Amino acid sequence: MEPQNWRWIGRASTVGIALVIATAVGYFLGQWADRAWGIAPWGTVVGVLLGAGAGFQQLFELVRELNREEERREREKRRGGGG
Repeated sequence: MEPQNWRWIGRASTVGIALVIATAVGYFLGQWADRAWGIAPWGTVVGVLLGAGAGFQQLFELVRELNREEERREREKRRGGGG
């Protein structure tokens, strides 16, 4: 397996972890806001949604980067194979 593939496997495995951590951080900050300002359950709801949104944003950025890398590889392959 090529070194680039291992690098992408490593990056992809961190996305799941980051999604869970971002959601958990949002949850706990939301719980804190609920207690501090007496706004239950809205602090928790907003915190979880913002945390999950941050995690999904990271996922989308990784997919976009993977697509760019694959397109670059395809262009290089075509140049190398056609010349």
